Amino acid sequence: ELRHHAHGTCPGSSPRVGPRLWYTHYPAGYLIPYAVLFRVGLDSMFAVRMLSLLFSMGALALMYLVFARITSPRVSFLAVLFYTLSIPFIGYADSLANQPIDDLLRFGFMLAVVLATRADRPDLRKRWMIAAWVMEFLLSLTSFDSVFFIYAWLIGWDLLEKRGFRWRMYLIFALAPISAHGLQFLQNVWYLGWSD
Repeated sequence: ELRHHAHGTCPGSSPRVGPRLWYTHYPAGYLIPYAVLFRVGLDSMFAVRMLSLLFSMGALALMYLVFARITSPRVSFLAVLFYTLSIPFIGYADSLANQPIDDLLRFGFMLAVVLATRADRPDLRKRWMIAAWVMEFLLSLTSFDSVFFIYAWLIGWDLLEKRGFRWRMYLIFALAPISAHGLQFLQNVWYLGWSD
């Protein structure tokens, strides 16, 4: 179900990628919800665009919640409005690109970290940190670049909150992209063999 969007990388340098249409050059996790739609028979462009819009609207709601907890509801509303009217958001909000689900997972991760650091009970703190780790893992299955952003945000948030540089926690969070990208590497080896 995922091959409809896979165009390979460069048939010249790796001839078995392009012609066989195996998706190896970017994490393909963002295509899984669309593949599920196709599997259940909802393969129209309308269904795909509606799912992307659902992800995008969910991301805006999470963005509002994150910024409202950090600043104020008024500032949060203005930030979300500004982002909603931006060319990147408008261009990708209803597309089959990875942007809609990336936004959803990025803002979900940010909200989970904020809730974890501001939770008054240790059990809640732990639950929100586990939720953040899972969101980082899922985000790593859909994107390379977003992982760098949320890592910078995680460390920056700790410094802003005067929590110090918690390198052990950062190592634990590093296991999420290492695991996800490792799975993609193993998938590529399975598809193409060691030579490609």
